[in-house]
Amino acid sequence: MSASIWDPTTPILSAIVYADFASTASGKGAELVGLPGTSTNVGAMLGILRRAAINVEDPAYGASTLALPSVNTAAIQAAVNAAADGGSIYLPSLYSINDEIIITKRLTVYGPNGGALYVRAATNGLKQTVAGKACFLLRASAGQFAFGEQGILGVKFVGLNAEGPSDVSFSVAFARCDTAVNSGNYHVRECLFESMQLRWFTDGINLTGIAYLNNFVNNSVTYCGTCVKIARGAAPDNPSQTRFVGGFYGLSIVGLSLNEDGTGGSFGLHGVSVSENSTFGVRVHEEAAFYSSPDCEFESNVTAGVYVEIKEANPASTGVRTIGGKFLTNGSDIWINKTTTTFAGGGFHFPCRIDDVYLGSATALQVNVPAGHAPIDSPAFILGRNISGPTGPVTSSQISTNFAGTDERKGPFTRRYVLTTAYVSGNVFAYLPFGLVVSAIRMYFTANASGFTNISLGDQASATRYLNAAFNAQVVALNTWQNGTITLPQLIIDNTNNQLRVVGSGGWLTSAAVVEIQGYVT
Repeated sequence: MSASIWDPTTPILSAIVYADFASTASGKGAELVGLPGTSTNVGAMLGILRRAAINVEDPAYGASTLALPSVNTAAIQAAVNAAADGGSIYLPSLYSINDEIIITKRLTVYGPNGGALYVRAATNGLKQTVAGKACFLLRASAGQFAFGEQGILGVKFVGLNAEGPSDVSFSVAFARCDTAVNSGNYHVRECLFESMQLRWFTDGINLTGIAYLNNFVNNSVTYCGTCVKIARGAAPDNPSQTRFVGGFYGLSIVGLSLNEDGTGGSFGLHGVSVSENSTFGVRVHEEAAFYSSPDCEFESNVTAGVYVEIKEANPASTGVRTIGGKFLTNGSDIWINKTTTTFAGGGFHFPCRIDDVYLGSATALQVNVPAGHAPIDSPAFILGRNISGPTGPVTSSQISTNFAGTDERKGPFTRRYVLTTAYVSGNVFAYLPFGLVVSAIRMYFTANASGFTNISLGDQASATRYLNAAFNAQVVALNTWQNGTITLPQLIIDNTNNQLRVVGSGGWLTSAAVVEIQGYVT
């Protein structure tokens, strides 16, 4: 391939592997990177980018490895200040700080790696020693966004470990926004958090403001109050277009808080694990667009895996939710909680599709409404067909009775079976599918045989399960429906009740009939 120039200010996303980099032939120039672009060289490429960054241990800045009471706040701040807009700094070792490092421009902060889940080696990263401080304060300024508006854009953290003082004394956050700027009216855009490992913060990462187009890739955030909080705060518009790709957010109180106190936004989870939180895995605002892919996992969140609270005075939702993934051992897998007392009779729009999902908890879908209110009956509130549970189909006992939306699992089922004169009394004439709920069953005769009496319609477990007419077939009007005599619906669960047969005394002989079954498949 032709030679390519690599921009050293751009971090390598873990999902991107370049096919080839520049040739090492003489005369190509020092600006060309001479490495073949295989996946094994991603780490080497990161090394090249880090060498191009300002090293905080450079004598000009003087940061030294953690040796309390040694503090490196001023040295790291000096390196940040010295970096050009769009430049980068590198933290190769472990450093203690006692104040917040302020970032006011586009900047990439590199660490040597991202560590492992749960356990970080105390050899690299940042340790904030003061509970009331964050590690980094993102401060918006005029002109950083279009039309001269206040903003902080393009701040990236890659391969960095960080922690607060201890497991019983949390710092405010690893990174937070300066909400005092312009009364909270500022933009936070195009920031990246990749291959991070964070612990012991009230909020692992807190982006409050008009936060757009921010990305979280392959991070491990644990032992925090909230792993990641995205909030509107006092801003005039909502955060939106936030994406989480891979990573683990758990062992905290709340995994992800997604504009739960705002009025909208959009958030996507792709291959993310949100697990083992003492309350909620994800809390998301009712009007926010939310998507979780089928390869996400929500496990052992004590209150709920995904929680949506409907609390607006007018809950006419504008956001569309599509909830997929694997849910295991949560208090409730998915909890929709209507706390507003408006629309007591239902009748409001609530677009939410639950599909491509495994719901493994005893309460798969919890729906709460205020006392005296009707169930949520929006046709756009949908349980899809591609849903399974621990024993196969999700059962009715796992679904709240306050769900009155569209249940696509209940695929319509109508079958007619014609029994000709060749049929033999007591033989099986139909095998019903497992998971079928029989809601109606009936039969009529097109021809009657002499002596064919005491007719019953049932299965191998009960010959009279559906119809016990005890009539003489000869005196029944032809082509007149004889309805089932049992209480419906009946669930077909196994091979003891899925084989239909007609039984009667005197023999079938020249009789002929039609049997019709109606129901739905779960």
